[in-house]
Amino acid sequence: MFCIPKINKEDIKIIAEEIYHPLIQNCITHTISVSDKSILLTGSNMSGKTTFIRSVGLNLIPGLTINIYFAKAITLPMMRIYSAIRIRDDLINDKSYYFEEVRTIKEVLEKSREGKPDLFLLDEIFKGTNTVERIAGGKATLSYLAQKNNLVFVSTRDIELTDMLKDSYELYHFSENINQKTVDFHFKLKKAMP
Repeated sequence: MFCIPKINKEDIKIIAEEIYHPLIQNCITHTISVSDKSILLTGSNMSGKTTFIRSVGLNLIPGLTINIYFAKAITLPMMRIYSAIRIRDDLINDKSYYFEEVRTIKEVLEKSREGKPDLFLLDEIFKGTNTVERIAGGKATLSYLAQKNNLVFVSTRDIELTDMLKDSYELYHFSENINQKTVDFHFKLKKAMP
């Protein structure tokens, strides 16, 4: 299934109906509307957070370049896309994972100041540092990015960020069922209850 996107020139808004990851067979689809607030995703490891964020990026790029989107329907603005999903260390050049992550986030913050519509895709922000600094840095960075013409999709395991950012982020989560012998993942995006 694919569609031709409708480009919205008036608002910074994304409305996606049955979006899916184009490289995963029998992928779970998601429907989401993003306008006034950015998106903060929580959930355990392997629950689907990163795959969902990648789905958004992997769809917006062909949607905005060759006019094809892997969804039932989509409305989106013309915007630039930046990601911090797969950061790696560079030990040969004496650059740790944390250094590379901070450098990437610095670039994201600089791009956000240019006043153009931007979409930022961030996976497990500041996971290369301790809990106290990760939560403080994550809160400050995400509060700043949620301003102006920016939309942010960010995943985290730091549940504390949900209370700190609930005024500027819509809260979503992925969950699982834990049985005596198995853990079953649904891979279904769920809106957090207010």
